[in-house]
Amino acid sequence: MPQFVAKCKKKIQDDLDAMYNQLGQGKSVPADKLAAVFAEVQDRLTNALSARITPRAVYNKIAPPDLTTKAPDESWTQPFSLLLRSARLMRDSLTDSYFPRRFTNLAFGEKEFKAAMNVFGDTILKNPDPQRAKEEAALLDKIESGSEKPKDKCASVWRIITGEIKST
Repeated sequence: MPQFVAKCKKKIQDDLDAMYNQLGQGKSVPADKLAAVFAEVQDRLTNALSARITPRAVYNKIAPPDLTTKAPDESWTQPFSLLLRSARLMRDSLTDSYFPRRFTNLAFGEKEFKAAMNVFGDTILKNPDPQRAKEEAALLDKIESGSEKPKDKCASVWRIITGEIKST
């Protein structure tokens, strides 16, 4: 490491002298101040290299929530959020006129995106119908803002995804 500081010494000194001159303090930094700066650089580099630079990974055990009939409501909030966002994404892809523009200059297109993101086999993509998508998106909004339990909301969104509930 002293080699690195020695290698950069001229550049550092030139930069310090330029700053010193701009501040109207003279043409060059006094030798004692320059030595203090180099000592500080040396200390900081030594400390940085002797310490852990990257954060340590924290490992948490992740397990799926209890989704049994007796599971508490809070167990159903994440599955509901996942189902809802997936259903909305598929419907937005059919109703948002700007959606296809999101894929400009990307290495993949809208077709590949939909195939990758259709994790639940959403029936709306089997027979794409923008009007149906618009009506079902409104139904999804009602489900989300409704007062039903998260488990019941999950079931309703799932029925839309699978085509069991069709908008009227």
